[in-house]
Formats: sequence, C-alpha cells, structure tokens
Amino acid sequence: MLSNLNQQVFVTSMVKTKNRRKKKRVTGQDTYQQAIKKLKKHIHPKLKLSESFLKVFDKTLLHVTDIILKELNRLSWIRRHKTLTVQQIECATKICLSGFLSQQAVNYGRNAVSLATCKVTV
Repeated sequence: MLSNLNQQVFVTSMVKTKNRRKKKRVTGQDTYQQAIKKLKKHIHPKLKLSESFLKVFDKTLLHVTDIILKELNRLSWIRRHKTLTVQQIECATKICLSGFLSQQAVNYGRNAVSLATCKVTV
C-alpha cells in the first residue's frame, strides 16, 4: 500500500515539472534594441518603430561600437596602459566619427560622464 502511494506521488511530481516553463537562455549577443525603445519612449512617445528598423539600427550601433572599441584597443596598446581614460575615449570617437557627428558624440559623452559623477558623489 505504501509503495503504491509513493509511486503516485512520484508520478504527480513528474507531471508538475513538465508543465513548468523553461527558463529563457541568454544567447550572449549584445543588442541595443531595449535601449533604443526606452530612449524613443522618453523622447518621442507617439513614434512607432518597426522591427526591421530596430534590427538595422541595432546592427549599425553594434558596428560603430566595434569600430570605436578596436580604436581604443589600438590606443591602449600604443600607450601600454591597461586602463582607459576619458581622453582616450574622446580621441577614439574623434578618429572613428567625422566632423559634426564626432563633436556631438563627444559632447553627449561628456554630459553622460558628468551626470554619472554627480550621481555618485551625491
């Protein structure tokens, strides 16, 4: 009688585990789609973006980030320092991006760094 009861409990526990959701696996790919959506929602709440636009814009941002990271790697190798400074990041941005776009990127980065340091000190 007791062994029959144990078998029934075991079977019901197996059924319960089969019905549970599996955890989502992280693929390891970097994407900016969530950040793009949050920024868009903050700046233009009524604007709608298609999935194809998000994919293309995400690939563009990944490409630009990759170019800047390669330049930063080269600059750190030349100076033989493992630590990056803000000036090195600005220099890599100016090298990779041209003209007005680099000025805007550097100004935006300076504002982000100043806001981050203000929040840390407060």
